[in-house]
Amino acid sequence: MPQAEPTAYIRGVDKPQAILIYAERDSRRLQYSVDVLMRHILGYTYILSFDRNQALNCEGPLVVYGEDPMALEKGISIRSVDLLYRQGVSTVDEDPALWGDLPVFFRTHRIYDVPFDPFAAAFYLLSRYEEYLPHATDAHGRPEPLATVRGQEGWLDMALVDRYALRLAMLIQQRWPDYPQPIRSYRFVPTVDIDQMYAYRYKPPLKQFFGLMRDMTAGRLHEVSHRLQVCWRGHADPFDTFALMAHWHQAAGVHPLFFIQMGDYGGYDQAHAPTSRAFTDCVRQLQQEGTVGLHPSYHSNRDVNTLQKEKKMLEAQLGTAITRSRQHFLCLKLPDTIIQLHELGVQDEYSLGYAGATGFRSGTATPHPFYDLLGDRVLPITIHPTCVMDVTLMQYLRLSPTEAVERVQKLVKEVRDVGGQMLTLWHNSSLSGHGAWQGWEGVYPSVLKEAAGHD
Repeated sequence: MPQAEPTAYIRGVDKPQAILIYAERDSRRLQYSVDVLMRHILGYTYILSFDRNQALNCEGPLVVYGEDPMALEKGISIRSVDLLYRQGVSTVDEDPALWGDLPVFFRTHRIYDVPFDPFAAAFYLLSRYEEYLPHATDAHGRPEPLATVRGQEGWLDMALVDRYALRLAMLIQQRWPDYPQPIRSYRFVPTVDIDQMYAYRYKPPLKQFFGLMRDMTAGRLHEVSHRLQVCWRGHADPFDTFALMAHWHQAAGVHPLFFIQMGDYGGYDQAHAPTSRAFTDCVRQLQQEGTVGLHPSYHSNRDVNTLQKEKKMLEAQLGTAITRSRQHFLCLKLPDTIIQLHELGVQDEYSLGYAGATGFRSGTATPHPFYDLLGDRVLPITIHPTCVMDVTLMQYLRLSPTEAVERVQKLVKEVRDVGGQMLTLWHNSSLSGHGAWQGWEGVYPSVLKEAAGHD
């Protein structure tokens, strides 16, 4: 099991007593789910045991998981469903319901201390099980969030996996009051994708000419005027918002992540030539202001050799290994994309978010290891869930700037409530107030102020 750092700790306790998780049967899926909930989220020390006598003799915190969990007549009882003991991927009945105010999946019966299977529910969400089954997708092959059970029920903006873990912790605290309470630590991580460094400047003359012709033919006279002012009169390029970002990040006291696209120009890939002096200078400046990762091109999703080439080019420019990545357009093919990134040395991946909605695609605001369902294994690559993107707010949800800030405020509250990692995705182009982004200039600094503020 990967030894990624948990995001919780036990205040004032160096080595708290291990919680015994007794299960009637073993499986890799169970091991993964228990580890994410108990260690990564709660920071608990635990022992996963299949020895009935050990459970019977346990005098401390005990969770009993199985088909007949009440047979031991002790411990917190959780009845298991069969999801964690299946092979491969097959149709499931999520059986969504409410336990008080908590949305749950795989409910069992109210006679148990936990009337649903939290380990199966967590695994279902964390592994993206539903995305291996036939599901609705958009033009880019990305899952349609509103077609999911959580989307239809309005649960996407809830960090359910974190809440499942915290509910377990609450039950343990009630049964064993002397056991220390986990203290989760909220963290804000602003990330910026650099799809196009500049709207007009530093592009080859031929591309400038064709761009000018397209704007004139389409009647976009404002674009024509703006292009001419930038390229021939030395006005500032609208996408050159890097100094502004640096000022805002410094004022908020945050350390940003920048994801740089290195792909060839064409189609959905509109980056500048990565070998140009202007491009290299900008990348190196961003390296001084934050942490730089790779933004693999749209084309690289279909060609691992292209992905490898782009990663090596960025590493050569920065003189260091690149271990962080986010896919262009958030395009992921599971598990293939993650496996390819892992094999190329990527350790932290940031693509797991929805384009068509805000919220928690894997049901959590906590970084977690990736589980390869087809290989039935855990890969040592950490998934960092992204819960909100600027394009989602403006283009997909068609929110006003004021409504966008209000949506982010609600997400920040949810992440604070569970003590998770608040990860935002913005673009240098959306800070420009240019084109469709007119009127949005003040949204990002408001987001930074809200998300970086102290409790």
